[in-house]
Amino acid sequence: MAPAGSKNLKQVLDRLQRHYHDTNSFTANFREDVTTAGAPTRTRKGAVSFRKPGRMRWEFTDPDKETIVRDLVSARNRQYQPRVQGGLR
Repeated sequence: MAPAGSKNLKQVLDRLQRHYHDTNSFTANFREDVTTAGAPTRTRKGAVSFRKPGRMRWEFTDPDKETIVRDLVSARNRQYQPRVQGGLR
């Protein structure tokens, strides 16, 4: 016999899958804590956008501005760090 919560879990996962299937794009704010051995934790903030099929954009705003664009359909990646290079690469 299946555990009592497994039916509820399946229902939640089915709803999540339907929501993903019906969603074409979304944008959300994020906070990222980066931990490296022997170094203090670094926190970065910004917004992330996703658009089907396979397009992603991260706009970091704090502490340093940076933009990362990924297009998984064409396998193109772009990164912009104005403090470092002043352009996309």
